[in-house]
Amino acid sequence: MYPEPWHLSYAAVAVPAMALLSEELIAAAIQTGDMLGAAAVLDRLPEIFRSHVVNVAGPEPATQLAAK
Repeated sequence: MYPEPWHLSYAAVAVPAMALLSEELIAAAIQTGDMLGAAAVLDRLPEIFRSHVVNVAGPEPATQLAAK
C-alpha cells in the first residue's frame, strides 16, 4: 500500500465507487476519449491499475482513529 495522506475522500462514497471501478471501465474511458498518449497508457494499464488504483490505503477503522 502507498498511503497518500494529502488525498482526501469521503469514504461513504469512495468505498462503494471503488468497488465499481475496473480496469475495463478505465480502458473504455481512455479509448473513447482524446487523451494524448492513450496507446501507451493502455499498454501499461494493468500495471497502472494495480499500482495506483487498487493499491491505495482505505479508511482507518474507528478504533484506530480513536487511539491516535
